[in-house]
Amino acid sequence: MPGYRRGNDEMSLPRDDLNAADITDFIDSCAGFPNARYDDDVDAWSQCMNWLSTKTVRPARVYSSFA
Repeated sequence: MPGYRRGNDEMSLPRDDLNAADITDFIDSCAGFPNARYDDDVDAWSQCMNWLSTKTVRPARVYSSFA
């Protein structure tokens, strides 16, 4: 999640006083999922996380055909 993080935890919750209101609203939506009235953004985020977790990471190309 974007915002203030402490340490290497990629899923840590940012502090409300250091972030924009839309970040705080998204975290509140996540907390109310799946019983929240508007949960489309949480559905999209969770599908994206599932999709990204299935992707394999390939090493970067370290050569160039132009060199």
